[in-house]
Amino acid sequence: MDTRLERKQRNLDINRELGRHLARLRCENRVSQAEVAEAMGFGRPLVSKIEHGQRELSVAELPDYARAIGSTSHEVINVLVGIVERYRQEE
Repeated sequence: MDTRLERKQRNLDINRELGRHLARLRCENRVSQAEVAEAMGFGRPLVSKIEHGQRELSVAELPDYARAIGSTSHEVINVLVGIVERYRQEE
């Protein structure tokens, strides 16, 4: 069984990996962090924190964020599920 510290570290790792994927999708779609921030009503530093895994993207924010980076909720959720499953296999 994982300790609380191990779970916290795993969640941070998952957020970092998801953030890198979101940044890659955003760049592939030629969308700037400033454009995402404007579409979401965030400051640009908050978008950077999400992409660096320092701030979680809530489930309620995910559809709008996906749209803002030129993606779909379905694609982002599939990526997240894949990341989580990979971490579970490593346990």
